[in-house]
Amino acid sequence: YAYHLASFTEEYPASIWYNARKNLKIALVNNFSFKKAALDIEKETAYNIIRQNREARGFPLRLTWQQVQTTAAVIPADFFLVENEAAIEVAAAIVFHVAAGIVQVIYWGDLPEYANLKTMNFLSFKVFEHYHQLNIKIIDIGPSTEDSIPNYGLCEFKESIGCSISCKFSFSKILS
Repeated sequence: YAYHLASFTEEYPASIWYNARKNLKIALVNNFSFKKAALDIEKETAYNIIRQNREARGFPLRLTWQQVQTTAAVIPADFFLVENEAAIEVAAAIVFHVAAGIVQVIYWGDLPEYANLKTMNFLSFKVFEHYHQLNIKIIDIGPSTEDSIPNYGLCEFKESIGCSISCKFSFSKILS
């Protein structure tokens, strides 16, 4: 899935599915704040929020914190946090700059106990807004399958926030 930022305008809420629009409105009244993590401790907090989300949902987290750090030393990466009014970090995203004009959401998630506040709708909106302001062209939101089996709930969420299906090709060469 990918989001093409050329379609991100002030009319974004009107362009998304009704349910996503309703959830974004719910999130916006909760006075969340969105920030780019600058300190290593904030970046690790972002990772830990995502780890807790994955554990609660039974989804794998393939990279350890150390592996994320090692990768981010080579590939530029942004870490984002969403805080509630009590300054509790409730959602996070880790995004890599994978090519000129293209970023990829490597991981994102919220703390399960705050999901009812629609933190993911807020997070996705703010990530889109952030990269639109930087003139990024495409946000690769990543796959929605596990071993080629679709996660239909995840597919629906991504489509509801305006993402479109995109194919990822893999190429291999057999050396003999």
